[in-house]
Amino acid sequence: MDSAYSSDNRIVWVDMLKGFAILAVMIGHLVPHTYIGDFVYSFSVPLFIFVSGYLFRSYNSFKEFITHRFKSLLIPYLMFGLPFPIVIAFYNAAYAGGSYSPITPADYFYSLLQELYNYIIQIRYQVIWYLAMIFLVNVVMYFILLIRHRWVQIAIILLLLTSGAIYYHFGGKPLIWNIDTVIMALPFFYVGHLLSDNGKCVSKIAEMKKSSAALLFVAFLIGNIVFNLLTHYISGESLDMYFCQYGVLPFTYISAFCGIFAFMILAIILRSRFVEFFGRHSLVYFILHQRVMYFLNLVILPMLNIPSLSHIVGDNNYNLMDYPMMIGLAVAYLAIMILVVWLVILAFSRTPIKKYF
Repeated sequence: MDSAYSSDNRIVWVDMLKGFAILAVMIGHLVPHTYIGDFVYSFSVPLFIFVSGYLFRSYNSFKEFITHRFKSLLIPYLMFGLPFPIVIAFYNAAYAGGSYSPITPADYFYSLLQELYNYIIQIRYQVIWYLAMIFLVNVVMYFILLIRHRWVQIAIILLLLTSGAIYYHFGGKPLIWNIDTVIMALPFFYVGHLLSDNGKCVSKIAEMKKSSAALLFVAFLIGNIVFNLLTHYISGESLDMYFCQYGVLPFTYISAFCGIFAFMILAIILRSRFVEFFGRHSLVYFILHQRVMYFLNLVILPMLNIPSLSHIVGDNNYNLMDYPMMIGLAVAYLAIMILVVWLVILAFSRTPIKKYF
């Protein structure tokens, strides 16, 4: 790698890692219910949580901490999130009967109130659910780290994780502001923070021979795949925090950590301006990529007299990978999403809110 830091003092390998994570998220949304989708879901969101933990730092006071977290997480939540209820309210009102029909201001206002309610209570509301969840993870971790005994910290996290597993085992549903996912995310965040405290791990990987690092990457990647297939074989589920799916918990977390460490190694030993760009702007891609995909599905396909992707294959429960022609369409979707969001980034990169782009 050319340098540990870029010209504007960003940590290069962290941007690379976020780049891998957002590319995995986009691919997962394009090919759900497939082996590829299950594979990328097994580590993509945990990877983002891990990076957030790695970047977590100490604060002189809770006021300083909460002010910084508000600016970095809640302002983007408000800025990027508010357009969702405004647009979705119109769509829900206009297509309430299954096809488009003109709406009155009263119809739109009632629909908007419903969407604003969903936006405020935030129970897996759109892609911004992650911002709400990671904000609360930061808050919980702030208080856990006030305890100076590391084994006590670990015991608390494991206790919370166990309580979450029991909650889901007995049919637990998503909670307000995604509180249920917070306790499940703590191990990923905490391990990231531990590695940040001990910088030797990153430096040792950077000093390894490329061949040795590549073998280690392959070993962790195989571990991710094997344990992901194992948990799926036993429980029928792979990791999907959005849908409260955790499979066989020990295997699921081993798989996730193997994926995290595999791509961490790759991010340290590899330098790609392309992937680094995605990492720098991962928040924008995370929030906007599905909007582009929905636009293609709801506007472009109907213009081509194609009601939906399932119409192409004649199966409402289609598996994308069972239809080779659909793989090409998925690649085209990915390219369009990358291009459109890139143009949005360029458009806003010189505005007062450029720090978020």
